[in-house]
Amino acid sequence: MEPGCILPARRKEYKTLKTKELSTKGFLALATIVFLTASSAASARAGLVCERETLRGLQGVAVTVMLESGMGLRDLSEIRLQTDIESQLRRAGITVLTRQDLPDVPGHAVLYVNVNLLKCNMMYVYTVTTQVHQATVLKRDSSMQSLASTWDASRLTFAGLTDPSDKIRSTVSDLVQSFISDYLAENPR
Repeated sequence: MEPGCILPARRKEYKTLKTKELSTKGFLALATIVFLTASSAASARAGLVCERETLRGLQGVAVTVMLESGMGLRDLSEIRLQTDIESQLRRAGITVLTRQDLPDVPGHAVLYVNVNLLKCNMMYVYTVTTQVHQATVLKRDSSMQSLASTWDASRLTFAGLTDPSDKIRSTVSDLVQSFISDYLAENPR
């Protein structure tokens, strides 16, 4: 890791929006806030080579998926997304760990994928966040261990009123591919 490269201990957390109908005025206000937040998050992520370096030496990752929508979308479930992600990782040559494997593997790395979906009057809005959480040790007290997010990527997307399942799955796949690229850059085969 680069000298002086300090990772944020915790990313800003956003409350999950409950699925509900929004007025046009409310939607425009939400869209403006989300756009400004996404713009600042994208610029904050740029240049964080130290995030990628935290993947060096990992022997694999476990996968956890959270789908927060409250809507029964035809082709979208946590199990389906988990299967898609694990298959994509395996095709790239990355070991997929089980929960039982984690205690025996240094780093205890978990790839978390969280999908939040909101249906507005005019469209669906969704965010997909991917994070790698790893076991960390506090510098001030090496006897203290915790899990911390060491890598992340996210995307905010607007979709029409048709079922966004395929678009969400594609967005998840793109973000997992970003993780795969960073992982393989630090762990060449």
